Parts: sequence; structure tokens; C-alpha cells
Amino acid sequence: ATILNVDLSDLTTVKPFVSSFLRLNLPLHVLVLNAGIMAPLQWEASKQGFESMFATNNLGHYLMTELLLPKLEETAQQAEVRIVILSSAAASMCSGLDVSKVPVPKDEYHEFADYCVTKAVDSFHARFLQQKYQGKKIYTTCVHPGIIKTGLLSHNPGYGGLFYDSWTFAPFRKGLASGAATTMYCALSPDIPSQVKDGWFFYYNRGPQASMGMSKPGVADDLVEKLAQRQHKLVAAYM
Repeated sequence: ATILNVDLSDLTTVKPFVSSFLRLNLPLHVLVLNAGIMAPLQWEASKQGFESMFATNNLGHYLMTELLLPKLEETAQQAEVRIVILSSAAASMCSGLDVSKVPVPKDEYHEFADYCVTKAVDSFHARFLQQKYQGKKIYTTCVHPGIIKTGLLSHNPGYGGLFYDSWTFAPFRKGLASGAATTMYCALSPDIPSQVKDGWFFYYNRGPQASMGMSKPGVADDLVEKLAQRQHKLVAAYM
């Protein structure tokens, strides 16, 4: 196996990672955008000065995807391609966002509300890529994996205890294999192309689910393009 290092919270590491991958001269059939942090107690800056959740959950993924699109398009000339973005049911809790304040300013930060914003942005990213490649062999989905005890909440031990250890959330917790199952479904299931063509984009428990909140189609469709433009502007210096 070949392992390539990248830190998606640091945008300067993304292009070297992509360059190293491209030098392998391999096709790219599946891109899973899985990095994430949740709800740091205080506003934290990434190395480029962006709010850390947005830098990790959104900008790093956006930049990596943009740099890999030529390879994905090349692969799609011969075979199906899948892009799977780890979003969350938290996206449905985002009731509104101001694109000019993405990422959130330090004095307006709220750890859970702004986590929900990053997950909504992930959902809009999936919809943007679906629209971009409509009718082609590149299929994008976004996933709510469930509550899985990982390092996601390492920046917030209080939330970590609530989600990972309390009786309150015990019925909703999953093991690692079960938590990865929906991602694998979106990466490998032969049903994905027809489902995407039918308009599905949000997945949970190994199947498409009706999205809720502002990322639901028909609610704030203008944000599909606006958020893509905003992210592109923020990462342009690192492309």
C-alpha cells in the first residue's frame, strides 16, 4: 500500500498531496471526503487563519476535490466515479447562514451552531457537484454516518461524554463498521447512479433519505452556487 500524508486543516498540504497522488498515474474511482472536527469550545484558527472547523470540514475538502477533478473526469471516461462527502444530520439544524460570514468571525462563534453550518455547507457542496456532473458518470452523495466514537469531539470533552458515553444517546450510537456502512454503500452500491439521477443526495443507514433544513432542495437553492464561489475564492491562493 502507498500512504500519502495530508492535513486538511492546513491548505498548504493539499496541493502537494494531490501532486504526489497524480505522480502515481492511477485512476481515481472513489473519493471519500471524511475529515472532520466538531464543536471546539473556543474559536480556533487554522494555519491560514480560518475558523478551524470550516477549514477542516469544508475548505480542505473543497480544495482537494477541485484539484482532483481533472483526474476524476479522466477516470469517468472509462468507468463510474463516486464522490462521497461526510455531512451530518446536524445540517438539518442549520436554519440560515450569511455567505459573507462564512467562515464565522471570532466574535460570533458558537461551537454547535457553526458545526451545523459546516455540515450544511458539505450538503451544498454535494449538490453543487451533482449539478456540475449531471448526465455524466461522476456521482456525488453526502452521508450522515451516525454517532460513532471517534476523535471527532476531541476538542470538546463535554459533548464527547454526552454523545459517546451517556445513556441519552445510547440508542443512536454505532460501532465503526456500522458507521462506515453508509459511506461504503455510497462508494460501491450499483443503485447509486439511478438514485442520484432521481435527485437523491443525502444518505443514512445505507439508503437515500429526505433531507431537511435549508439544504433541502427548493429551500435555499441559490446557496449551491454562492457557497461554491465563496469557497473557491478562499482557496484560490492554494490551487
